[in-house]
Formats: sequence, structure tokens, C-alpha cells
Amino acid sequence: MKKILLWLCFLTLCLGIQAQQTIDVARYGIRPNTGKDLTPRIQKMLKKIAPLSGQGEGIVLRFAPGRYDFHPDKAAERTYYISNHDQDNPKRVGIPLENLKNVTLDGGGASFVFHGRMLPLSLLNSQQ
Repeated sequence: MKKILLWLCFLTLCLGIQAQQTIDVARYGIRPNTGKDLTPRIQKMLKKIAPLSGQGEGIVLRFAPGRYDFHPDKAAERTYYISNHDQDNPKRVGIPLENLKNVTLDGGGASFVFHGRMLPLSLLNSQQ
């Protein structure tokens, strides 16, 4: 009887734990120390993973250590009303995290460098 009870407890714990899917961002051409503007590649990757987010398991976006450059020229444009902020609309956003669920950015010692006038990151309509 004890073995059955222990087995049931083990199964309950295993079923309650959600697995996380780790995605290496290099898969999407996002590599450090290139000096290139990675803003369009980040946007493209986020569009592809958005449908996967919230489907039971979490997603970890893993960046290799190094420098990642983001420029405003090809950044996403959004209208945000931010208090105590002097930029006019639309605002340019380097990493727009929108409508995502259970997504984690793992910087892994990376340095994100945002050039010019832009918001580095926005988080909108997302959940843990």
C-alpha cells in the first residue's frame, strides 16, 4: 500500500511540473559581437514564437554571452503614453514583448546595447 501511495505522489508531482522549452536565439541568426543591427531579427523571432507561448510549457530564449546591438531605424513603432517621458509618438522599441505567456529572456551574461532614441524593451499584454 505504501508503494502505491508513494507512486501516486510521484506521478502527481511529475504531472504538476511544466517542462520548459529552451530556444537558442542563434537559431534565428541572432549572434553576439557582429556589430549588426539585430532589431529586425528579434522582431521576426518574437513573431514566430508568439503562437507557441502559453501552450502549457514555458519558453526560455537563451542568448550567448557577448554584445548585441539594436538600432532605431528598423525598430518596431508603437504608440505608448508614458508618464514622465519626453519622446513623441510613435516610439521605437528594440525588443517588443507583446501577447506572450511564460516566456523568459535568459541573457546569460550578454550585453544589450541600444543606439539612438528608442525604448530598449516593452512588455505589453503578457503573463508569466
